[in-house]
Amino acid sequence: KDQFHATGREGKSRLVSVIGPAGIGKTRLAWEFLKYVDGLVENVWWHAGRSPAYGDGITFWALGEMVRSRAGLAETDDEATTRERVAAAVRQHVPDEAEGRWVEAALLALLGVGGTAGGVGGSGGAAIGSDQMFAAWRTFFERLAATSPVVMVFEDSHHADAGLLDFIDHLVEWSRAFPITVITLARPELLERRPDWGAGKRAFTSIHLEPLPPADMERLLAGLVPGLPKPAVARIVDRADGIPLYAVETVRMLLAQGRLVNDGDAYRPAGNLGELDDLAVPETLTALIAARLDGLDTADRALIEDAAVLGQSFTVAGLAAVSGQPAEALEARLKALVRRELLVLDADPRSPERGQYAFVQALIREVAYNTLSRKDRKVRHLAAARHFESLATDELAAGLAGHYLAAQRLAADDAEANALAAQARLALRGAAERAEALASLEQARRFLEQALDVTTEPAERAELHERAYAIAVQELEAEPALRHAEAAEAERRRTTDREATAIAGSLHAQAINLVLGDPAASLDMAKRLWEEFSDLEQTRAGVEVMTTIARAYTGLADTENGLAWTERCLPIAERLGDLPAIARAIQRRGLGLLNTGRPREGIILLRGAHQLALANDIRDVELGCRILLTFYDQWGDPAEGIALSREGLEIGRRLGSRSYGFQVVGNGVICALRVGEWDWAAAILEEWLQLETEDRLWTEFRIDRALLNALRGADASDDIEAAARRRVGITDPQFESYELFARAVANLTSGDLSAAIEQAEQAARITNYFAPLALPVAARAALWQGDGATARRVLDALIEASYWGPALAADEVRLRAGVAAVEGRSHEALAGFLEALRAHAGLGLAFEEAAGAVDLALLLPGVVRESAAAAAAIGAARETLTRLGAAPFLARLEAAMAAPGAGSGAVRDSAGEAPERAVTREPARAKTSS
Repeated sequence: KDQFHATGREGKSRLVSVIGPAGIGKTRLAWEFLKYVDGLVENVWWHAGRSPAYGDGITFWALGEMVRSRAGLAETDDEATTRERVAAAVRQHVPDEAEGRWVEAALLALLGVGGTAGGVGGSGGAAIGSDQMFAAWRTFFERLAATSPVVMVFEDSHHADAGLLDFIDHLVEWSRAFPITVITLARPELLERRPDWGAGKRAFTSIHLEPLPPADMERLLAGLVPGLPKPAVARIVDRADGIPLYAVETVRMLLAQGRLVNDGDAYRPAGNLGELDDLAVPETLTALIAARLDGLDTADRALIEDAAVLGQSFTVAGLAAVSGQPAEALEARLKALVRRELLVLDADPRSPERGQYAFVQALIREVAYNTLSRKDRKVRHLAAARHFESLATDELAAGLAGHYLAAQRLAADDAEANALAAQARLALRGAAERAEALASLEQARRFLEQALDVTTEPAERAELHERAYAIAVQELEAEPALRHAEAAEAERRRTTDREATAIAGSLHAQAINLVLGDPAASLDMAKRLWEEFSDLEQTRAGVEVMTTIARAYTGLADTENGLAWTERCLPIAERLGDLPAIARAIQRRGLGLLNTGRPREGIILLRGAHQLALANDIRDVELGCRILLTFYDQWGDPAEGIALSREGLEIGRRLGSRSYGFQVVGNGVICALRVGEWDWAAAILEEWLQLETEDRLWTEFRIDRALLNALRGADASDDIEAAARRRVGITDPQFESYELFARAVANLTSGDLSAAIEQAEQAARITNYFAPLALPVAARAALWQGDGATARRVLDALIEASYWGPALAADEVRLRAGVAAVEGRSHEALAGFLEALRAHAGLGLAFEEAAGAVDLALLLPGVVRESAAAAAAIGAARETLTRLGAAPFLARLEAAMAAPGAGSGAVRDSAGEAPERAVTREPARAKTSS
């Protein structure tokens, strides 16, 4: 209750995890909380759903139950009714029309009656991509929470599919600004599946229900059966081990035996109390339940066993299919089992399970199921599977697969097992497709891996491995991705299909590059593939091998060879009409041109590839181009770069995709540092570093934070050293360059200028596209040392690198001004500094403008008070650096202004027009590229 009220008071989501053994009272606790909420004056949106015990779980079943209850649907409602009521619920709770279409499509997909693949944006129509499902479902509950607090109770979460657990994580993480209370009820098995459940989560509360002490158990029994003889009480308490259900089941057993009768809200002995003195009770809870089941007549026990195969809850039609008896003949017998407190009828008009029967307690179902023989289980699983098939709904795909797989494992001989394996494979493929469509990636991969267990044909096994690899990449799971990529190639080599083998080999090589960050090993493998399959050059397989080689060269910063292989495969991809291959080739070609002195062409190609990817939903290229464009904008237009990054983060949030979001953070942070959005950078880094994993890409966030700390005068060494440790074994050179760049900035701000020069130049040598970022740092360090020769050499190297961009052009003007100042050409220096200041200001680069004013104060100390423009720039810089907390730069500025002779120089604005001349967004370069 405290957590619920805190959620409403603070307007923030919370996760309450209730863990306890079977029979401890988790469901009772939730029931008591429901009664409490019902008694409140304020409106509360209450939702509850249960995860059934089918293998790896039915995908998002509990969430589907919550949506059904909100829309007023029963599980048995047809498609037309489902569409109508979902649409009505969305119209009521989601006011924005475009957002409503997006949410409606996702809810229909969840319920197995709608949803198709869509683009990145996702809100322009009913089409929706699988990776947007989480965000759309989350949005529905957020819109509810915008009007009243929301409660979501997930029962039997130890049976939940992996996707549902991921969604709960997603909901709590992304809906933190909404009053949503999420409660999970689970046995300790949940912690075996998810040892880190709740670890590091904000607003997470764990409640472990421990067995009741003897005194409490005695009070429980006294409330149920006042006057129960002390020997009987002692015997029950001793056997119960603190589990309340044991006491309840004992009472139910005595009721069934006629030894207790109802007496208002309690029970009393039917005869003399002394008859219960020698009460014999089973030693364990399962034995007690088994004893109750043994007390049934043969027909009723068989019916309970039939129901146990169907699950915790079931329809009369389902039970009729499994038992082979007509539905009308079952109703009276089911009602009798309700009176014996083995089953319960759901009559709640708000429940999606209304009209269904359910076991009073999950343990009763488990005990009943475990008493079945292997043969009887197999027969019943097959009957249940055929019933599920007759329902013709995708929502039960996982349940169908679970029944066929269980039947296959229970087969009497190899012939029967092989026949059932074929049905199990089809069902498991369908379950995987359903899970993947709903973004339950881990579960989808598990279904494919289960399908592999019952598949022997190499080509089919290879296809399953390839699908599992693609899903593992989306999950960011390195081990299964590599394992499935390797296995896919091995299986293809057992076939005679050379094209498929070449493609699988390319997949394996790409996995080594993508997952391990080892382009050198990837290139070696791809070259061996080319030697074997070069005769397939004009086929899709040849394009894949050439693409893999080009990617590896690009990863090794070998632009010349990367471009050559890209140019070789692009015309073939065009002829084949392979749009993904075309888009990827154009992307790589754009990057290659950026790195070979043709930046304008490169940017045009990247933007074109980005548009092609957006139009054709080629997700990897869309994201890749966004990353490259923001990377270019670090020296091109950082204000545009931060806008692209923010948009990308919003897309990531909308998609519910961490993998999308974190890849646009790094470049966005550098752009933010130049623009002067340091608080945003700090906040975004704090948010993402809270989610830190062992993935190599998190090294970038450590470096980003080190850069920000260095610029603010804080210690950057911990993050730099952590990043250095993480990149051990990574052959991709950009990671080493980024680390050296951070060390250079840290040394610049701490005053070790010689080290800054060395490290910045080394960063540019190792990875050439770090030149426009690192070389200005080296040149600034040299200028601060008064070393004009080194500064000029570095400036020449920067120009020779042939990168282009408005921000870089302004940087070069500033550096030329610095060289002129050190060489004594004060008039030219002042004019250049003022031109650079205006250029940086025009681009919205507040920090760069302020840093340029620091350079001006340091290198032309005698003129800063003689030039009105210079004095104004110094004053503005002081305000900006103070706002940003850029202590090292502010300290240098104040030291320069306090130095003897500051303001006594002879250079004045009237000495010429150069100090006041207009600046263009693209200052002239000393060297132009062809």
